Amino acid sequence: MLQPNSLKVEVDFLQNVLIAPTKMKYQNVWGLDFSVPVMNIKEICAEKIRAMSDRARYRDFYDMYLILDKYQVNLDEILEMVGTKEVRQTISKASILRNWQIILSQKKKEMTQIYYSREVGDSLIEEMINGIPYLSVLSRHTEK
Repeated sequence: MLQPNSLKVEVDFLQNVLIAPTKMKYQNVWGLDFSVPVMNIKEICAEKIRAMSDRARYRDFYDMYLILDKYQVNLDEILEMVGTKEVRQTISKASILRNWQIILSQKKKEMTQIYYSREVGDSLIEEMINGIPYLSVLSRHTEK
């Protein structure tokens, strides 16, 4: 479980990063001064859309909601980016909605395992899902 003021590092050698990471100062309670490379917010959005379609994890939907709430991003541009990334299976509104329904039955358990900065109502996440301008992004494996 993540705790406040913790740093989670994920390394993925399978995904292609399209936009170069930028250095960002890591703010912490210990006063340590250092920077870490972080993904561009557009790239994170593209990864979250792929993740929402691939798996049923509340944190992907929650993260995407918070990103869209805080940043001005062009979702059409993000969806174009999704299509150029490694896509393991078809990305569609139907698969995202199916995963959301699974999450609703498991949300309480997952909420106890991950630190969340604020509560986001289910209806707000459903509005976000319905507000994404979907294009079906096919897996490169099925196009062969």
